[in-house]
Amino acid sequence: MNEFDVAPRPAEAASSGSHNRRSGWTLVGLILVGLAVAAGASTIAVAASSSTRGSRARRMQRMERLVRAIRAETPVTSTVDPQIAAALPVFARAQQATDVPPSNIIGLALAREGANPSLARLAGNFSGQDVYLVPDNGSVCLASSELLAQGCYEKGDVLSGVAGETIACNPYMASDQEEQFGILPGASGLEATYSDGSVKPVQLSNGVFVLNASRSESPYPVALSWTDSSGAKQSEPTSITPDLPVPNPCSASAQSPLGGSPASQVAQAKDRIAEGLQ
Repeated sequence: MNEFDVAPRPAEAASSGSHNRRSGWTLVGLILVGLAVAAGASTIAVAASSSTRGSRARRMQRMERLVRAIRAETPVTSTVDPQIAAALPVFARAQQATDVPPSNIIGLALAREGANPSLARLAGNFSGQDVYLVPDNGSVCLASSELLAQGCYEKGDVLSGVAGETIACNPYMASDQEEQFGILPGASGLEATYSDGSVKPVQLSNGVFVLNASRSESPYPVALSWTDSSGAKQSEPTSITPDLPVPNPCSASAQSPLGGSPASQVAQAKDRIAEGLQ
C-alpha cells in the first residue's frame, strides 16, 4: 500500500484547485471545517482571534458564492462505474429507501466530484455513524451521517484497497479522538493490533471500515490486517498516533468558526449544507 500522505498546509489547502478527490490513505487534520469545505478543501488549521472576525465573515461570504457556483456547474453522475460496481457487490442489489443518504450530508467535497446520492448504498452503521457509498464521476465517495467518514477517492486507489484516511482535531468529535476509515473491496477478517500486542476485530461492512481511537487511552491501534479478495493476507500500519505535532493543532487556540459542542457543530454544518453553503 501507499505511504500515508500528509494533509496540505493551510495555504495549499485553500488553493487546492480543480478537484477534491483524495489519493491513498491520508492523514487529515480537520479544523475550521466550514471554511475548508466551502473552499473545496478538506483540510485547514488556523488560530481564531477577535481581530479576524470581520475579515473571516467576508471570506465566508465569498466562499459561499463560490460554493453555489461550483454546485451549479458540476455535472452529477448518472451511472455507477462498472469497475467500482464489480468491486463493491452492494451496488448489485436494488437500492432501498435506507440507502439514500440525507441531503444535508452531501457537502461541496462530494458535490464537486459529481456524487449522486440517488445511486448510493448504505455501507453500514459504525457505532451510530451511518456511512454511505456514493458513486461519483468515475469512482466513489463516502458520506457520513456525522460528517466524519467521508471523502472522494481515485478509482485506482479504491480498487487497490488504499482509499481512506485518518481524521484528527475534528470539531465534530471529541478533541482527543481519531478515526481511521477506508474502503477495502473484497476484504474479510479485518483486525487491529494494539500497542500492547492485543488483537481485536474491526467492523467491516460492504467493503467499508471505521476504526476509532482516543489519544488519552492506551493501548492504541498500531496495525490493521485482513484477507484480501484473492485470499492473501495483508497488513498495514495504522495512521493513528498518540502524539501530535507541536504546537498542538487540537489546542484551544485552534477554534472552529461554528462553535459549540461537537454535536452542535454537526447540526450547524448540516444546516449549511442544506442551504447549499457548504
